[in-house]
Amino acid sequence: MIFTPNTLRVDRSAYPVIESPAPFFSWGASHERPGASQTACRITVERYTDTVWDSGWVETPRQSMPYGGPALCENSAYRWTLRLRDDAGVESASAEG
Repeated sequence: MIFTPNTLRVDRSAYPVIESPAPFFSWGASHERPGASQTACRITVERYTDTVWDSGWVETPRQSMPYGGPALCENSAYRWTLRLRDDAGVESASAEG
């Protein structure tokens, strides 16, 4: 893919681990095509193999999003996955935090 999410953060921490019941996600992105931009994003949060929250595709150029699912349990391991879409409709590979 030529569109790559990077610098995944949770609650502005460079260590992307979910520790709050309602985290705030942010990221960066790089693109091989000059002038390309993000037009949409999709975040999923999983606990073990169960999907806890799927944002669905959200049309936005912003590189951040608040969590919108049920409250997360303290002291539990969660994993989040980010996909992006660019202005040409190309989707990125998944990046995991």
